[in-house]
Amino acid sequence: MKKWFTFLLLHFYFFALSQNALKPFEVTEFTLDNGLTVMLSENHDTSKIFGVVAVKAGGKNDPSDATGIAHYLEHVLFKGTDELGTKDYEKEKVFLDSISMLYDELGNTKADIERSQIQKKINDLSVKAAEFAIPNELDLLISGMGGTDVNAFTTEDYTAYFNNFPANQLEKWLDLYSHRFQNPVFRLFQSELETVYEEKNISMDDTFGVLFETVLENVYKKHPYGQQTILGEVSHLKNPSLKKMYKFFKTYYVANNMVLALSGDFDTETVIPLIKSKFKNWRSGDMPIFADYKEDPFKKREFKQDKLTPIKLGCLAFRSPNITDDDAIVYNMALQTLYNDEETGFLDKIKDENLVMEAGLVEVPYNDYGATIFYFIPKLIGQKLETAENIVLEQIKQLKSGAFSDAYVEALKKNKIKEIALRWENNEERTLEMVNAFTQSKNWTNYIKKYGKINTVTKEDLVALGNTYFNENYLCFYSRMGKPDKEKLVKPNFESVVSNQDTKSTYAQNFERLEVTPMSPNFVDFNSAVTEIKLDHNFIIRKTGNPFNDVFDLSVAFGAGNYKIPELMALQSYLGLIGTNTLSVTELKQAFHSLGASYYFSVTDHEFIFHVSGLESELEAVLKLCQNMLSNFKFDEDKVKQVVDLFETQKKINREDTMYLLQNLNQFVMLGDQAPIQRELTKKEIKALNITTLQNAFNHLKNYEITVRYTGNTNDDVLTKLCETYLNTNNPKQPRDNPYVFKRAIPESTKIYILDHKDAVQSQIGFNIECSPRNNDHITDIKLFNTYFGDGMSSLVFQEIREFRSLAYATFANYELAPYENSNNRFIGYVGCQADKTIDAIEAMNELIHNMPQKKDRISNLKSAVLEGSKVAKPNFRNLIATIETWKQAGFIKDPNAVYNNQISQKTFDDIVSLYESEIQNKPMVITMVTDLSRVNLEALKQFGEVTIVKEKRLFVN
Repeated sequence: MKKWFTFLLLHFYFFALSQNALKPFEVTEFTLDNGLTVMLSENHDTSKIFGVVAVKAGGKNDPSDATGIAHYLEHVLFKGTDELGTKDYEKEKVFLDSISMLYDELGNTKADIERSQIQKKINDLSVKAAEFAIPNELDLLISGMGGTDVNAFTTEDYTAYFNNFPANQLEKWLDLYSHRFQNPVFRLFQSELETVYEEKNISMDDTFGVLFETVLENVYKKHPYGQQTILGEVSHLKNPSLKKMYKFFKTYYVANNMVLALSGDFDTETVIPLIKSKFKNWRSGDMPIFADYKEDPFKKREFKQDKLTPIKLGCLAFRSPNITDDDAIVYNMALQTLYNDEETGFLDKIKDENLVMEAGLVEVPYNDYGATIFYFIPKLIGQKLETAENIVLEQIKQLKSGAFSDAYVEALKKNKIKEIALRWENNEERTLEMVNAFTQSKNWTNYIKKYGKINTVTKEDLVALGNTYFNENYLCFYSRMGKPDKEKLVKPNFESVVSNQDTKSTYAQNFERLEVTPMSPNFVDFNSAVTEIKLDHNFIIRKTGNPFNDVFDLSVAFGAGNYKIPELMALQSYLGLIGTNTLSVTELKQAFHSLGASYYFSVTDHEFIFHVSGLESELEAVLKLCQNMLSNFKFDEDKVKQVVDLFETQKKINREDTMYLLQNLNQFVMLGDQAPIQRELTKKEIKALNITTLQNAFNHLKNYEITVRYTGNTNDDVLTKLCETYLNTNNPKQPRDNPYVFKRAIPESTKIYILDHKDAVQSQIGFNIECSPRNNDHITDIKLFNTYFGDGMSSLVFQEIREFRSLAYATFANYELAPYENSNNRFIGYVGCQADKTIDAIEAMNELIHNMPQKKDRISNLKSAVLEGSKVAKPNFRNLIATIETWKQAGFIKDPNAVYNNQISQKTFDDIVSLYESEIQNKPMVITMVTDLSRVNLEALKQFGEVTIVKEKRLFVN
């Protein structure tokens, strides 16, 4: 064993009750001399790798006088280093040092006039420093090697940076990620601060996020978990300190406090020397001791209330094991007696029995202190919060008294195993599991032991934990109907920075010289990937395999949806609330649960789908239950009222969601009466629902063609017989309903439609241009255009609107292909920005759309991104059937990634320009907007087009 690391090779074999639901999860773990932990998991069923670098420092580690630093640091660690993201760091550094000193001066200045003067100086220096910066060069390098999903997140306990990439690019990825955390430079600081402001604005418009933060503030009265937020206080964001941020980085971003985790298609023995070479120079450091915040027990029932939500809602919070506790997984199983995915818990039952409108729980998975928050929504009419609270407390008593059987515990085990099996199918979850082990300060051997407890759990264990943690000491929080106070930030008068993307840093030039082993593409073969079996003209089975475990997915899709039968929107909720002639809904769900299975219903414009997931060994038993359901539903009039109340509650919630409002405003403006929201059941029709209308809708539905989509390993003959026996009982007579393509409005000049939403902190803005009919000959041009113009961090839209002008946190623009050939494509764009930045944001997007900058030197990177990405774009096996159906529906006879792969070498930048000029430039737009109109200059808006104010009552059907 080499002395530069401690090597642990762990082979973890864990089998479900069916003996093969989980395959071995093999991890190699070792530690470099500098203390960096490395965790590797090979997965050769994919041609990609998911890589993560994480640090044990999160929101809780923020200084109390500078909250939000961990999260802000996450942002600026995408800005590059002294060699990456700059064309001349020595010249840039002169300005950056001055900017740092001015931020310290700003933090010590209270007078508004003086603060404005300092901010103006910072902006002047920032513009000069930006002349040397190369924004988003990190993302440009990752996308050029076919990398996707480039992102990061900050939790209370840790921060993680990650992305997917092709397996043959591993050495380049290791080089890039080892470099990005050495000598980082926090350039473009002022503009990124505005981006963080925008993220803060989003959080303030998130009603239930505000509620959760308020509850945690009362749960954790001393610990940073409740006393400061990850995004930070607005007052701290207004006074950032670069010195404190550098101190945070130097303190926590050290090798012995970080982990590198990889899962995917690589050879461990080959990778180890590369990791040694790339990461050996990372520095180590002494970790500060985190303060011991002693939270006192709640004093009996501690009561708090506020007006925060559009509906009345209550929460009960109990202290519980932290996520690192040895009992954590057993405690989680105890909670599943109350609330679980299969909907068989005591809280699930009170919803099914219409004792409350809604009830559930959230486990707060923190390292230092755990908590469990129960939530409940009383029935709309006649039920008080106090009544609903007592009903929830009675369900908790059911756990404490052991009002469940040993057989139920066995079902919990089976479903827990299935849950883990599904989680371990993909590289992302594997790497995050490894990161969890590290951030909980456990090596893989100790961490993985918790899963060994599942099969030994007894009813007595669950009851004991219930009695330990659910006592008379808890927090009760009521949210009455109302709206939280929102602090609205003012748009700064800053000059935007300039772009230097036409040049490359020293690091980028060296990076591109790194050799990459050629990789054969992994395309989908339509003929071999999916087996199609026709039992008769209107009953089809489509099947694909499962290379990981014995957890099957099966869906029964009826060939009609909302457009043909509007009542199906109500039916999808209703069928989840009723049982059969022989089983109540509680007994039905428990029957599925006992087999390690679950079910739910969904609906689209064109299909009504019954979804089932379970263990392969129980397939026939599960299908017997399915037959019982589909043939013998017991339609219950009492449950109709419950569905009506659920509809009303959801509508109230939706009308406070600005993104939901924008989506529906956009559809309404473009499609008129054919917009989905206009085709919904009216309030009068909803109230008129009864078992006759719902039963008639269901019987009508069963006449339509059935498509069974199955992912699993049961052989064709057995599957065919099972489907014929248990699912083909309806003898469907009608063929599948043809999909509807609605014609969108095509304005002669640009039109702007506004929905005035009082108190919205952000403006949500949509941009629409109608384009030519779909022609698959042009898909490679479209892929290149989207990559260049508006898709990803290195696109024009992201850089011009977010990076250079700090106008938004989220923005994108794409040329969107129609779902079917010969129906019209469209160009769509989006900006979510602070309300008083609305005019600037529209002006910026409008300028890009009508005068697209032409950076022809990017074509090599763009082609590389499309080429390398196409080689590893094969869909996940559970999405394979649906993806191929979508491709065929769009007119493809082979994997479109093969088309990109074949055509890309012949493409030039002129192809991008040609598409842009013929399809987008100078065409009239439809701009839609949800905003607080009192913060927007309406006269200034008119320069872009004719303005129409849409009343909310016109948007929603009565």
